[in-house]
Amino acid sequence: MEYKSCSDKYIWSADDSYFYKGLSELIVDIDELIYLSLEKIRKDFVFINLNTASLNECIRRDSEWLSAVKGKQVVLIAARKSEALANYWYYNSDIRGVVYVGLSRDIRKELAYVINGRFLRKD
Repeated sequence: MEYKSCSDKYIWSADDSYFYKGLSELIVDIDELIYLSLEKIRKDFVFINLNTASLNECIRRDSEWLSAVKGKQVVLIAARKSEALANYWYYNSDIRGVVYVGLSRDIRKELAYVINGRFLRKD
């Protein structure tokens, strides 16, 4: 994946077309639940799909995507098997929040909480 070709995108990895399309539509769908404009979300946020398939891509191209997301609010979308890693990154970095897709009853509400800054650490 060439991140340069999708530098205007706010969802990583753009190679995962199902994730990209689904999350894009989900963010538009929760527009009434979030305080920020969709344009501000696209400009200031990066949503990272953290699952076993994309983990290799994250590690292999870390300098590429890390430099591209510098200064942005990072939100991890964590699959069940990657929750421990998502928690580690959340507690040891400046990640805005984590959406746990395996545990979430209402992913729309969880995503809105993270975007609005209401994600609470459960420690």
